[in-house]
Amino acid sequence: MVRTRAHMVAMSLHVAAPTICITEEEALNTYYSMTLYNPALARHISSVEVRLSHPIRHLLQKLQRILRHLSHIDTLIIQIPPISVPECRTLFGSIRFPNLILFSGGTLPHKGIHQFLLRNPGIQTLILKRCVGRSDCSCPTVPSLNISEISGPSTCIAPLICGSPLLRVTATYDRESDNHISLFASFALLSANITYLSLDFAAIPRDFDILKSIAAAAPFVMSLELIQKCASGELIYPWNDAVRWANDLRSLSYLTLFSLRTSASLIERVGHKADERRLIRRWSGDAMQFPPQLRAIDLWYRLYRKSEPGLASFWKRGRLGWQRASSTAISYRTL
Repeated sequence: MVRTRAHMVAMSLHVAAPTICITEEEALNTYYSMTLYNPALARHISSVEVRLSHPIRHLLQKLQRILRHLSHIDTLIIQIPPISVPECRTLFGSIRFPNLILFSGGTLPHKGIHQFLLRNPGIQTLILKRCVGRSDCSCPTVPSLNISEISGPSTCIAPLICGSPLLRVTATYDRESDNHISLFASFALLSANITYLSLDFAAIPRDFDILKSIAAAAPFVMSLELIQKCASGELIYPWNDAVRWANDLRSLSYLTLFSLRTSASLIERVGHKADERRLIRRWSGDAMQFPPQLRAIDLWYRLYRKSEPGLASFWKRGRLGWQRASSTAISYRTL
């Protein structure tokens, strides 16, 4: 039998770790050869990461074959340049991954992975990004999912969580028109109580009542992170009305950790402990009545000028009240 170079490479291939990471075409071709000439090696692989930066349309069939021979994996991460919905459906074909727990689809079109999600209801962690170049993405409902953790654009993930035992949600804004209306509506159909919630928000009137909306949609949340996204026009921050902000924050009675990331200058003297303490006092109301379970506040904010550093400040509540545990300078870009 004539042994080709691909055959010899495949037979000499050793997988030292249960994870393979494909970051270039040469690596993809190597693992493709493995499926042809050394399929027994695939049994040792439990996690696959495909992170390619160049167009791969001519490689989709090879990638599909690799996935078909690794259908026992529990983790699949795909980050590739944009492909069409038909190409995405071709990539996954009719492959089933009975052990798959985590799936990260990168910028794969959400309509293209619909059938894939239906065939793999065991996925517990789902990570999506915005469909690049598609402003009208509408991900179809997948009622049979068993997701406990989901991350992605708010309007895209909302149809995917109905009936899931969801505990952790990270919802992002990718366009100025984005909002959490449909996401909050989907929370009412969950079969569990959300304990971790990370939300983007915009400093515009639409999100002025963000805490009030969260208290109504996810009243049992224990860890809450709000991340400000830039918006055009005049910025209106929800904490500008300190009384309303304090009342809405206090309504989250199960909250133990509150984190806020903003490009606003929360205080005049950045990093000044006394100013931060006064800020926390304003947010807690006159009687310092935070939610009874709240034990930590994490603040990320900046100065007026973008060229100057901002600050990450962490406060903890103990027997002596609120004390600053750490304070670290950060770049504006981090915010």
